[in-house]
Amino acid sequence: TKTESSVKDVYDIISKQLVSSMKPLYKQENKGDITRIVLDNSMAKKYLAWAPKISLQSGIKKMITEMLK
Repeated sequence: TKTESSVKDVYDIISKQLVSSMKPLYKQENKGDITRIVLDNSMAKKYLAWAPKISLQSGIKKMITEMLK
């Protein structure tokens, strides 16, 4: 989607969906940790006619709903 999402972004979405007041615990990075990543789905769109149908937020909400059943 060419949109960067941090671990904190994902945590915030999950925390909101679970109505959690827990705060994240930050630790020092380990050698070799990937600190940033942005995915590009343009080849999937071009060669497979595929594109995401839902947002990260909607996907996480659906996943949590299914896991809590």
